[in-house]
Order: sequence, then structure tokens, then C-alpha cells
Amino acid sequence: MSSRKSGHMKKSRYFLGADNTELARLRVQHEAFLPTTMSLLKQAKVKKGECWMDLGCGPGFVSLELSKMVGPTGKVLGVDKEEKYLREAASTFRRKNNLSFRQIDLENPTFDKKDRFDGVFGRWITLFLANREKTLRLLANQLKAGGRMVFMEYVNFRSISLVPPEPSFDRFATAVQSAYSANGCDSSAGQFLLDIFQRLGLSITSLDVMVAAAKPGDDLWTWFEEFSFQFGPKFVEQGVLSESERQTYERDWKSFAGRKTGFLLTPPLLKIIATKKK
Repeated sequence: MSSRKSGHMKKSRYFLGADNTELARLRVQHEAFLPTTMSLLKQAKVKKGECWMDLGCGPGFVSLELSKMVGPTGKVLGVDKEEKYLREAASTFRRKNNLSFRQIDLENPTFDKKDRFDGVFGRWITLFLANREKTLRLLANQLKAGGRMVFMEYVNFRSISLVPPEPSFDRFATAVQSAYSANGCDSSAGQFLLDIFQRLGLSITSLDVMVAAAKPGDDLWTWFEEFSFQFGPKFVEQGVLSESERQTYERDWKSFAGRKTGFLLTPPLLKIIATKKK
């Protein structure tokens, strides 16, 4: 596996941005979904001494959790295309000898033949891939016999809703989906993973969906509030939302939160573990 030093990195662009504001939002998002993530990784039976890859690792939040699970005799490789996040992760976790990072564009990934993994983890990553099956096939080839592919992806992001319904929220949710589509992303990529893994000859070890009800102040409520308030202006710039619609949404969201009589219903999140046959 590569060293922690990044060397000469190719410039690339994560369309949601890679500034400090986005870094902070990613931390909020990670904390909101950490219980679900850890539960899935425990179900995947991550063991001491194993070697794992964290796809689209960003600033390395899940990479760190995996490094704790595999222990000092194991190895974790975090891969991402965004240089800023890799430098942030390498600096933050420079004392973790079992954790390294590498810049890889998962649209056209290349791996060393010596890179063999007991598991590959991905969370909200295949939605960014134009040819997800090609990438997943290459990743499956890097798995050892008995290795696991562990993924979390939205099945249908557009189904996110407020209960009781709020028209301005529904309009905003549609704008989110449009923004992702305009950038070549599929916010419902999870619906394809079961079929792809089966075509790759992997055995489906676990298949489940997370849907949660979040009240104002809950971590999942804060996750979507941070996301929507941060990216609302960008959606206006992209033309998928008008400025008046954005302002109405934010006003209604705050009013809804103040009433404390409803909740946010999160979009269905696929949790899947697929195992390479021995």
C-alpha cells in the first residue's frame, strides 16, 4: 500500500466543493450517520489484522474508524480524487501507522497488483460514478477470497419529506435531485447495487434499508439543515431553484422547526454487504 505522502497529485474537483465550510458539513454528516455506519461495519465482521479500502474517503472520518477496527496489525487505505481532503486526512492522521491515503479517480481507477483487500467500504460514492459497474468490477477483483463489499447508498433521495408535508420543502428536494443530475450524479444509485453485485458473482450477505424520523435538534435534522442552507445559494446559481423559492424554503423550515409538531423523514438508505466467494 502507498505511503502517506501524497507526492504530485492531479488536480480534480468534487462538485460539492472542498473548502473549510464543506469540510465542517461533512463532519456533521458523518456524526449523524456514524451509528448506522458502525453497525454495518460490525455486521461485516471487520477483524483485527485485516486490510480495508475506504472509497471516497474525504477527510478520513470512516478511514479512522476502520483503522481502529483492524488494529495495529491491519491496514486501511483511504482513496479519494480530491487533493484537499487527502492532504487534510494525511495531516490529521499522520501518527496512525496503519492508515494511508492515495489519490485515485474512481471513474478510472488503477491499483497495484499487490493491493489485496479483505474489504471495501463506500458511503455515498457510487452516485458520483458514470459507470459504477465497471468500477465495482475492478474493486471486486482486488478483493481476497471471502472479502466483503460494504456500501451505503440512497435508493431514492427524492422521497425525503417533512411530515406533515411542506410544499416549499418538496420543491427544494426536487431541486437537490436536479442539481445532482445536472452534475452527472444519480441520487438513487442504491437501487442498482444488488443487481450489480449479483452479476459480479458476489454473494449477498446482508441487505437492509435505513429510514429514520428526525425531530428538530436531532443529528439527522441538523445534517439536512446544514446541507440545505449551505447549498441553497449554489442551487440558485445552477438554475434549479429560484431565489424566492430558496428564501421561502428557509423561512418555512425554521417555522416548521419552531412548531416541533412534525419530523423529517429521511430518504431510504441501502445498506448492503456482498461477499466474494472462497
